[in-house]
Amino acid sequence: HLGDIKTILAVDQIGSALASHPAQNPTNTTAPTHLAYVIYTSGSTGKPKAAMVEHRGIVNSLLWRQHTFHLDQTDGVLHKAALSFDVAMWEIFWPLIVGARLVVARPDYAHDPVYLQQVIRSEQITFIHFVPSLLRLFLDESGVKSCTSLRRVWSSGEQLSADLWHLFRSKLKADLYNGYGLAETSTVVTYFRCGDETTQRPIPIGAPIANTCIYLLDTQGQPVPVGVAGELFVGGLAVGRGYLDRPELTAQRFITHPTFGHLYKTGDMCRRRDNGAIEFIGRSDFQVKIRGFRVEPGEVEAVLRSHPEVLESQVAVMDDDRLGKRLVAWWIPQAAAASQETDLRAFLRTQLPEYMLPAQFVQIDNFARNGNGKVDVRLLPVPDQTAEIKPSRPPQTPVEKQLLAMWQTVLKRQHLGIDSNFFDVGGHSLLATQVVSRIRDTFQIALPLRSFFEQPTIAALAKSIEAILWHVGAHSAPPDSETPQGEEGEL
Repeated sequence: HLGDIKTILAVDQIGSALASHPAQNPTNTTAPTHLAYVIYTSGSTGKPKAAMVEHRGIVNSLLWRQHTFHLDQTDGVLHKAALSFDVAMWEIFWPLIVGARLVVARPDYAHDPVYLQQVIRSEQITFIHFVPSLLRLFLDESGVKSCTSLRRVWSSGEQLSADLWHLFRSKLKADLYNGYGLAETSTVVTYFRCGDETTQRPIPIGAPIANTCIYLLDTQGQPVPVGVAGELFVGGLAVGRGYLDRPELTAQRFITHPTFGHLYKTGDMCRRRDNGAIEFIGRSDFQVKIRGFRVEPGEVEAVLRSHPEVLESQVAVMDDDRLGKRLVAWWIPQAAAASQETDLRAFLRTQLPEYMLPAQFVQIDNFARNGNGKVDVRLLPVPDQTAEIKPSRPPQTPVEKQLLAMWQTVLKRQHLGIDSNFFDVGGHSLLATQVVSRIRDTFQIALPLRSFFEQPTIAALAKSIEAILWHVGAHSAPPDSETPQGEEGEL
């Protein structure tokens, strides 16, 4: 995409100017313990924390990958993770250090399963990463069996279920790996290769990578027996330096164990199976994963409480078999508050990324509390998924009627109108990809996923689709369904 390039440097025309500069490579003064990057993660106090990761951990991770998977010039790795996601580190640098092909996905299509299939086929991608929730959407798309170039698929960011593994092997012949890592470590610390015998629920996170140690310890810091739950601690080169400008938090999570040395305290509860494989059980705190992103509900609560009309708030995760994990916010209004759910959502959208926005807001009069004075999450009222949405105009045109049917199917809600905002009625980016896919199949047009975020109502989206259909009909040419059209940009 060359439209944004302002200056092209013709190096063959500036020989005399280049001759005045040194011909040798600059001296490398970087040491293994120097910082490679700083990456921000959710914080329970409303202040994100910045994890510092050193070069030695990244280099160790890259060399382990190459020693394990042996990339060569016949391989192609697809880079589609945002640069704020540590997966991008190995997506970019692993193929570059061994001479394999690095293929960069368009950022605005990185979550579009149909586009990803096209890139895999056209660029002969052999290695790709998926968050499990996106992997499921990818496997559900027709044409996935034609992605025969894939040799290995890496899954991480969420718990990988056995049923997703069975769906995977029914569609693809590639190997599937379940990886586990944290922002505070160098991208990955354990992995597990799914095989024919993988029927356990859940699928293990496996064994540690090279130069990395995993310890399962009890509350006294002692190792737990096989089969007994303990908190997972990471040791070795994978452990990062700590949190930027947060010495107290660093001291809490990056500890010195009297026997095992410098460790990172993950907060994840795991147990070791008889065969040595580690199984993830859950969190020891309230941290959750939403579509691969780490979210601390306390951070969302803190931002919500900063709204002038919110007296108190509580945020928790709910799991739905059809819609997956989603955040729900319960809130108590200030006296004479006039805010509605749409007002609160709009306020949070200015403060938080899309994946941290609650899918539903429930207004209540008070919170039930336990003997310690804390909110008893178990007694919070269950949000009504069938509750009628704020009245909205019914569809009038054929396109509006078809879009409404798509929304009702994907969102599992019937009471919608053409003015309903997709993201205000429980939608999120991965569900949006399903609607875009249905639009592509129904209207035979390649609508960019970015358009969905810019026009999140049926009324606005229908006008765009009708304009495209009119343009195509006026020129008597079918739309190019193989090459998505749209501007470059972050999703």
